[in-house]
This record gives sequence, structure tokens and C-alpha cells, in this order.
Amino acid sequence: MQTDTLHEQQTAAVIAENPVDIIITRVPRSDDGAGGYVDGSPVVLKPQTVRIVGSSRVGASITRMTSDGQVAVVDATLLGMPDLNIERDDRFESSGTKYQVVTVNRTPRWRVSAELVTRG
Repeated sequence: MQTDTLHEQQTAAVIAENPVDIIITRVPRSDDGAGGYVDGSPVVLKPQTVRIVGSSRVGASITRMTSDGQVAVVDATLLGMPDLNIERDDRFESSGTKYQVVTVNRTPRWRVSAELVTRG
């Protein structure tokens, strides 16, 4: 669709205003047969270009539950193109800050957004 192409071009332009190259580390998980999971060996993905926008909410923080059951305040949002390879629990570092992905949204289809929490 031509509209989707236009929206993808707009997404690319927004990312290009302040692009950041990130290298995601993903730890695959498999069922342990007892209601839990076992972490596999970490996989490092190829560099991807995104835009990270810090939270501007003052006094009205958004919280999300991480996969390990902790409640965390969303510190930033990531914006990427539709082909961005990103999943919940992925981790990466940018400008000395370590991030964990807590949500991934692929709607609308011309962009990907993800909520991030900082990890020490």
C-alpha cells in the first residue's frame, strides 16, 4: 500500500533525527517441564538502528511487570522500523545505560515501539 510506504518513510525520518545503533543480547528460554523455564546461551544480534526517547512523564510514571515478576518504571521508549528484530526481555546498552525491553508493540504495521526499563 502506498499509505504504508508513506508512514514507513515518516518513521525512518523520525529515527534519523536522533539515530542510535544498538546490539541486542537475547537469552532464549525453554520450558523446564515443571512450570518454569531454563535460560539458554545468550545470542548477540547484529547492530540495528533505532531511536530512544526518554520518558517525559512527571509524577505520572508508567509501570510494567517484567517477566521475572518485578514491577518496574518505564524509563524510555524505543522506535524502530517494522523489520526490527526485538522481543520482550531483550537487553542492550546505549550511551552507558543498560536497558531491558518490557513490551513490544508492532501496531501500526509501519513501525515498532518498545517500552524500556533501565537495568544496573
